[in-house]
Amino acid sequence: MKLYQYNTESGVYTGELFEDSGSIQYDEGVTTITPPLYGPGQVPVFNITSGKWDILPVGTVRQLLHLKSERQKQ
Repeated sequence: MKLYQYNTESGVYTGELFEDSGSIQYDEGVTTITPPLYGPGQVPVFNITSGKWDILPVGTVRQLLHLKSERQKQ
């Protein structure tokens, strides 16, 4: 079975992995929900609250990651 990974803090898609359906462990940062198709300049971001993927412009994701990084420094 194919699983999709995302960063637990930002929701940013980080890749996919394959597990035998009998040995799947549902950890944070893993979902069976397939990200939608996306194009250049777009990033899939998993919304943990709604359980859905959003497609955001890469510039928006960079800003969000920068803001989170700044908050962690404080």
